[in-house]
Amino acid sequence: MKLYFFTLLFLFLAIPVIAKDLPDSVQGRWEVAEVHINTEASRTPFYAGNDPRLVGRIFTFAPGQVTSDAPENSECVTPQIRITSADPQELIRKSMAGYGYPVMHADAKAYRLDVGRDKNPEIMQIYCKDKLWNGSLGADGGMQGSWLFLADGNRILLRWYDETILVLERITDSQKPGPSFNCSKSSNETEKEICQSIELSAFDRSVSEAYRLSISQYHDAGKNVGSLIRDQNSWLVLRNKCGSNAKCILSSMRNRLDRLSVPSQ
Repeated sequence: MKLYFFTLLFLFLAIPVIAKDLPDSVQGRWEVAEVHINTEASRTPFYAGNDPRLVGRIFTFAPGQVTSDAPENSECVTPQIRITSADPQELIRKSMAGYGYPVMHADAKAYRLDVGRDKNPEIMQIYCKDKLWNGSLGADGGMQGSWLFLADGNRILLRWYDETILVLERITDSQKPGPSFNCSKSSNETEKEICQSIELSAFDRSVSEAYRLSISQYHDAGKNVGSLIRDQNSWLVLRNKCGSNAKCILSSMRNRLDRLSVPSQ
């Protein structure tokens, strides 16, 4: 009888918990601070480490909806959380794609990640109307979807597309927009609008970083950067025609970021 009781107790404790709402610890706005890729993999990934297309993107976790301005359209309505406890090292090993032949399992070291001090944090999976959020992600036999967990009170580790792991940092109420330029010297309505928005400022930094990387790649390849500089200046003129229209500015920066992120031939 005692064995039967403890067996039932173990099974009960092992059942993942479904919560009606997102926990308070996760709710709020979070910005991608780091993008980690498997540094041991031989494949050429779509995203690079700290890719400008992902760094600075904002995830909003609210009781009625999960949204982000990341390139992937991953809106989630009426989210619910399934919570399990797991060793982060084992979570990464079993749910992220392997590499090499014979196949090796990636671990936190391969991703250059500090998974935190908590040996068995609460791993969360989000369900959107009973459908797993980004359910196509995940290696066979491992945890599916975009799992996430709190590495500490102000950082979330989130499994994302192209076998990336994102480090999100909480956006505080007192946080100020910080574009790539000095807002005190903003010279037109577009720059002034960027200086008032955390999202637009983050995209401005991303475009600036992607442009810097493109210049560096041109130099490394022995190519003349003149055409790239002219193209960037022409784009700035076009962007500034948006005036204070935030949607126009955002669309212009998205398009420029995509263009700069495509390797030149």
